[in-house]
Amino acid sequence: MANHNLNTSIKMSSDIELYKTSSMQISEKSKIQQDKQKSTTNLAAILSLLDVQICLEDDSEILAILTDQKTNLNEILIQKQSGKKDSFKTAEKEAISQLQNQVSSLEKSVDKKFETILESIKNSQSTANSWAQIAAQNSQKEQEQQKISTEKKQSQKQIEKQAKKQTQIQNQNNYEAKRLILHVKAEMWKDFNSYNLRNQINDAFLQKENIINPVIASVTRSRAGFSIVLTTMSEYNADFLLEKQQIWEEIFSQNIKSVEKNIK
Repeated sequence: MANHNLNTSIKMSSDIELYKTSSMQISEKSKIQQDKQKSTTNLAAILSLLDVQICLEDDSEILAILTDQKTNLNEILIQKQSGKKDSFKTAEKEAISQLQNQVSSLEKSVDKKFETILESIKNSQSTANSWAQIAAQNSQKEQEQQKISTEKKQSQKQIEKQAKKQTQIQNQNNYEAKRLILHVKAEMWKDFNSYNLRNQINDAFLQKENIINPVIASVTRSRAGFSIVLTTMSEYNADFLLEKQQIWEEIFSQNIKSVEKNIK
């Protein structure tokens, strides 16, 4: 009888410990899920603020910087939501690669020119040259070297400047191509929630097109306040949204008056 009671007590103690452990694991998972949701919400809010600032910004250099930051944050948001890890600055890496190739070609051309100059100077020397003539030739050689070095630096700076400008233009064009403008009725602003709208559109693509990764990066109100701006993730654009309009337009009920691509 005593052994029976002892076995029952041990079993109850084990069940209690198992219950406590399961409860702690559930609590930890819940906390991690809540932290992830808060992080995603914060990123979405920052992206919305960036959209507003980009609409208001007139300075091209600042606009390019804001655009770069928004691209980076969009990529981070993808990682938070889907675990996908893509390159944050693909366009910039391509520009740097082009720059390196151009600099390499320039260096080869300049080195060849320098070797030709040295060969010409060497062939022009004669055994009868005085120390004064040799000194003059060495001075000329140094001047040529300095001139070539200066040309290389100036050419490299010019190439870097052009590459940076091309990257900024490409980023701006890519950003505008990802924006779709919805002209809506005034009733739309009564319960307007950019975060909920973004999630609803992405859910619609998941359910109807089986697109797992987010399609929409942000849903914002235009600067004038009479239209909604849909901005896609990097792998999509406004043309894709127009092609799949029947999937997401019902989310806005009958409040859409017209739709157009972003035009500046």
